[in-house]
Amino acid sequence: LKYNKEVADPILKDFTRLQTEDELKGLQQQIRDIKFDYSWTESNLPELRITKSAEERGYMQKAGVIAARAMKAAIKQIKPGTLEREIQGVAEWETYRQGGSLAKATQVLSGFPGQNVLYAQNDQELIQGLVVIDLGVRYRGYCSQIARTIPVAEVWSPTLVKVYEILADEHLALIKDCRKGQDLSAVVQKHRSILAEKLNPIVLVNGEERSGFRDTYLGGVISSIGLEINESPVQGTAMAGMVLSGTTTIAIPHSKRFKKDYQGVHIRLTDIIEVGETSKWLTQGIPLGVKELEIVRTGQ
Repeated sequence: LKYNKEVADPILKDFTRLQTEDELKGLQQQIRDIKFDYSWTESNLPELRITKSAEERGYMQKAGVIAARAMKAAIKQIKPGTLEREIQGVAEWETYRQGGSLAKATQVLSGFPGQNVLYAQNDQELIQGLVVIDLGVRYRGYCSQIARTIPVAEVWSPTLVKVYEILADEHLALIKDCRKGQDLSAVVQKHRSILAEKLNPIVLVNGEERSGFRDTYLGGVISSIGLEINESPVQGTAMAGMVLSGTTTIAIPHSKRFKKDYQGVHIRLTDIIEVGETSKWLTQGIPLGVKELEIVRTGQ
């Protein structure tokens, strides 16, 4: 074996000078004896992954655009008699058509099974109430996620719209709070407290019962998103370059402690936010307002 150019790496240099089989076996053993210490990587990589480069954020912004377009296509299919699986199929087809792929199982949740936040069978027929669509998209390896809640009927009932608007307003406030320097744990706790304060008097039989949500899934959740939908738990101070998944949700059980009109109500809103001096809403292609969502649905 001959190599005329100078080689800096000592092992590669030895490789270019090999003349016999024994010399090759000796070099192979040297390589086997090399020990790698991955302990620093294992303990530090999750923290390093929290902030993203400009290129990575660009991919995630594109993933957010694809997710919003797929959500728009899915929302247009919502009507009584449609199967959850039909809506799933439209959302996923549009994701692939736009150049993306799936980052998680698509959830379309309606009726009583929709109260289970892990439900993903998508085998129910839309009849009445609300339907939650939760979609995860991947573009060039990087993820985005979006969730919206829409009434099965074309018109929001006064009962549902009252609770929805409280959650939508608080979700928008959560998005705005995901900016540089904010204590993210404190942000989550603040929004959970505000939701309980606003919703308890409306949905509880005894509106003053502060413990009314102990058996429900309520509040805001913030996590890091990137190569995975839930890359790592996020605590501490928000840093520029972070990309976060923010969720505001409530699932009220069939319990006598809650007013009958609100039992079984499940609302979930999820968006992707880039942290900077101000927050950047990467999935704002699908609005949160009741009137704006109706325009998306009807095209009018």
